[in-house]
Parts: sequence; structure tokens; C-alpha cells
Amino acid sequence: MGNYSCLMAAELERVVEQALSLPGLERLSVARRILESIEPEASEDVERAWEEEIIKRVEKIDSGTANSRPWEEIRKEFDSRFPR
Repeated sequence: MGNYSCLMAAELERVVEQALSLPGLERLSVARRILESIEPEASEDVERAWEEEIIKRVEKIDSGTANSRPWEEIRKEFDSRFPR
């Protein structure tokens, strides 16, 4: 079993490296497809609620009333909380 685990870890690393070498939009497409393969189908009510939430957030951004932070700050916080 240990040999199998090592082979799978090596294969996983190879796949991740290949995915990371793709251009940004293609990486996004791969990530979306992977997430969709593990997430349960959302109901129409859930989809509608998310659409409404997105519209509200965009309206706040457009009106200048949204609370936002620079990406660099968020990334630094994320990396400190979830080291690689």
C-alpha cells in the first residue's frame, strides 16, 4: 500500500504542476470543473440567492459603500493562516 501512496502522491504533484503551468483562465476553468465534480448540485433557490447576493455586492462596490481590502493584504493573511 505504501508504494501505491507514493505513486499517487507523485502523480498528484505532476497533475498540480501541469495545472499551475496553464494560463490563468485555463487554471480557473480546471478549478471550476474540479469543484463542480465534488460539490452537490445547488438548488434553483440557492442559485437565485447567490445571484441576488452578487448583485448586492456589485451595487455596493459601484456606489463606493463596500468595505474592501487590497488583495496583497488578504493574500498575506491567508498565507499566514494556511501555510503551504
